[in-house]
Amino acid sequence: METFVKPQKPKEFSETRKIMLSFICMLSALSVLSVYTYGVRALEIILISVVTAVVCKKICEEISKSDYPHSDLSGLATGLMTALLFPVSVPLYIPFFAAVFAVVVCMLPFGTAKNSPFVPAAAAFCFAVLCFGDKVFAYTGNANNASTLSLTLLLQSGTTVKLNSAVLLEILTGQMPSAIGTGFVIMLLGALLYILIRYPKNAVPAVAFLVSASLFSIIFPRVKTGTLTSLTMEMCGGAVLFSAVFFMTYPSVIPSRLFSSAIWGFVSGIVCMAFRYFGKTEDSLIFGILIMNAVAGLFEELPLTKLEKKKIDDITPYEETEKPSGVVPEEILSEIPDISDEEIIAQSETAPEETENQEQADAAESLHTAFTAENEITQDAAPFDLGGDGVEQ
Repeated sequence: METFVKPQKPKEFSETRKIMLSFICMLSALSVLSVYTYGVRALEIILISVVTAVVCKKICEEISKSDYPHSDLSGLATGLMTALLFPVSVPLYIPFFAAVFAVVVCMLPFGTAKNSPFVPAAAAFCFAVLCFGDKVFAYTGNANNASTLSLTLLLQSGTTVKLNSAVLLEILTGQMPSAIGTGFVIMLLGALLYILIRYPKNAVPAVAFLVSASLFSIIFPRVKTGTLTSLTMEMCGGAVLFSAVFFMTYPSVIPSRLFSSAIWGFVSGIVCMAFRYFGKTEDSLIFGILIMNAVAGLFEELPLTKLEKKKIDDITPYEETEKPSGVVPEEILSEIPDISDEEIIAQSETAPEETENQEQADAAESLHTAFTAENEITQDAAPFDLGGDGVEQ
């Protein structure tokens, strides 16, 4: 009876699946808040994006005949990320095309999420911005806040807000106009804390990203009402926190070395803030994310730190007294004569001829032995002498 053996999943595939599952849990919490805040329309955007991404991912897996028995859940995570980047007023066909682009263009050519050189949701959002323009930034307030001016639009125009307790509470709880999933500051900070505890290596570039972005907003404020106001508006407006939590921790784009990932995250914060300051769209930060995704591999070439060099030096070879089994002792090796390569080749060429000659010699010796034995038998029979009449005399 033939038994089906389930193929084993590589360790990297399993780790990617765990990270994607964590992303899905955090994104699901943000989705619940967005539906509660923005209503059924937000649910429609999320469902269209998620279903499109999952179906496209399944079709891609069937076409490519993936060896993995289960999905790495990247399709579901990508669909949620893509949906939460859009405002509640976005036409429903935009999340659909964005999800298709994320999976078919940014995931299918590279296999699994672990191999993608870009964050698919970030690339999909940039695709939507280039194709559909201002419809992607048509932020509207919810039922409790009728304002149509988002923090990013206020920053772009140089307009400030009076940062009192009521306004600060609206900013932290996602009541200001924004994308349906990027304005819940408290929830995003909690998600970052979870990643810091659960996946500390992935959290390093995210923390470095926020540090450099904060320093940039303090040194180069776009509003003149104080450092704290500038910092709050920059960090809580747009997709800064969302990008730090989900894009800067995406497993396929992070440099493998800890030092490299920290430097990469720090530089990413500066580049993204520069795009935000000088970009023509309301929030060009995610274009900076894609640029830094493309050059992440260069940061692997950074010099080793002292700690990394020490770890390499600590990896010593076997001691002479602790040789592994199968190693021939040196005293035995010294008794083996040295044979040159030419002698080995010559012996290999003459070996068949010597073998054939030896076989011929053995055959001749066997014939000689048999002939000698026959002669001895003849000589033993000689004493029986018969006379003329056939009777012994």
